[in-house]
Amino acid sequence: MKKHLTNTIQILCMTLCILGCPSVARADCSSTLTQCSNQTDCESEKGFWENGQCVATITPPPITCTSSALNQCTTPADCEGVKGFWVNESCSSTPPTVTCSSSALNQCTTPADCEGVKGFWVNESCSSTPPTVTCSSSALNQCTTPADCEGVKGFWVNESCSSTPPTVTCSSSALNQCTTPADCEGVKGFWENGQCKVAGPIITPTGTELPILKVFGIDNAGQSISGINSKFAGGISSDSGKSFIDAIQTPVELKKGGSIQIKGEITPDSSHSGKSAEIIVVGLHTSDINDTSCDLAIGKHTYYMMVDATPTSEIYCEWKEGGECKDDNNLPRVKSKNSADSYYTEWTRWDTTLANLKPSRTVPSIEKLEETLYVDNNLNYTGFICVNFGYRLDDKTLIFNAEPLKFRVSE
Repeated sequence: MKKHLTNTIQILCMTLCILGCPSVARADCSSTLTQCSNQTDCESEKGFWENGQCVATITPPPITCTSSALNQCTTPADCEGVKGFWVNESCSSTPPTVTCSSSALNQCTTPADCEGVKGFWVNESCSSTPPTVTCSSSALNQCTTPADCEGVKGFWVNESCSSTPPTVTCSSSALNQCTTPADCEGVKGFWENGQCKVAGPIITPTGTELPILKVFGIDNAGQSISGINSKFAGGISSDSGKSFIDAIQTPVELKKGGSIQIKGEITPDSSHSGKSAEIIVVGLHTSDINDTSCDLAIGKHTYYMMVDATPTSEIYCEWKEGGECKDDNNLPRVKSKNSADSYYTEWTRWDTTLANLKPSRTVPSIEKLEETLYVDNNLNYTGFICVNFGYRLDDKTLIFNAEPLKFRVSE
């Protein structure tokens, strides 16, 4: 009975609902999305279901550096990490135009561009490796020998190859570069008519050649004089005057008992020609045959001056260290072969002061002349000897051979 009653009530309720039973009201979220309790209601009201709630707008996710958002890449590493190209401080999908630079030497197409970025242009391309540099016209500093240097049109100067020709100066092989008499004579040239000329041997009146000598001049105070155009020649003969040897650089070697003849020739400066002059002949002797200095060390060397001589005198003289120059009879003067009765030539000690220098003779008008400075046909002494000769004007200007004639007599 009870079960039948329950079923009857349910049927009755269903019938009532069909006929107008009031519905259960649902939550209304049309005006307030937050009242929507499920995604369906939320989206039916144009909302967005997010995290269990209905919201009017959705919060977009953060945008990061990706291949589709290259503009979010802020560093070269991030950019390149998503296959982008870092160009002008931003990330781009377009690769940059590669130009010649220190990191892209293969893009350099000319030597100038290559060298401008510190590259090396080798075999028509730009390289970071310098080429092997060899001697060439553009690399003269690589030339190590005169032949290599001159082979590429360089100039070998001071042990290196230069593109600049050397400065040619006055020398024995470039006399045309000598501009003063002193320079010319210093390289064994002759100054004549404003030019330096090759010095050849002077032929004496007897036809004998005499080697050229350098010339030096001093005033009455002993100060050197420049611009002297006098010409001197002189030499030593050991064959009775048949030939004369240059006795400047190397002493003539003689033996005791041998013979010697010394001659000198003077051609005075044109400004001195015709003036009164004294002929001066000076000799130095030292018993030490190895001492070839020819200096004025009084006490070590002994200096003599020829006094009262003529150009034709034949002099027989024995040099004695510390004493007078004496003849074969041990006299302080030497008898001349050319004047048996009265003519004598004397060698006198000289103290090396100009005031006490006496002449061998005086000529009233000096012109070109030849002097026999010393003759001995029987050398009876040993030692080292230097001989200077020249002329002295009335104003005490003294012109003489700058380098003495030297000989050595040994046992």
